[in-house]
Amino acid sequence: MTTYSQTIKTTAAPRNYTDDQKKKFKTDLKKMWEEEKQIVHGRFLCFEPRGGCVTFAFRKYEWDHPTQYTFKDGEEYDIPLSVARHLNGIDITAKAIDGKINTCAYAVHNYKQNASGGTSVDIGKYVRRYAFQTMGGENVG
Repeated sequence: MTTYSQTIKTTAAPRNYTDDQKKKFKTDLKKMWEEEKQIVHGRFLCFEPRGGCVTFAFRKYEWDHPTQYTFKDGEEYDIPLSVARHLNGIDITAKAIDGKINTCAYAVHNYKQNASGGTSVDIGKYVRRYAFQTMGGENVG
């Protein structure tokens, strides 16, 4: 019996990067980190439940330390841009999918019946649970 992890290992694309490519990746990642460590001012919005709060630990880059955050609906905070983007479901390092990773959201599935009578499932939409609305005109996306 083949396990899931064995399937992933055999079907994943090889990661044979040159030293120059690795240096470029590291340089690009450092630039992203420099951008995302900037502090933004804004309001936390909790959609589920309305008026609720959330506590979570966050660490995006391997050289960062995990930091615990607690947010209450409607209150204003000064936080790093990376945390604001996380709350809005955006990750600039995920270029292949235009940065839309849908963190802090859940998928609502659609069930469709095809012509032969079979059923297929796809994601109809994502429902946001939290968001961070900047007040200073910063671009979080």
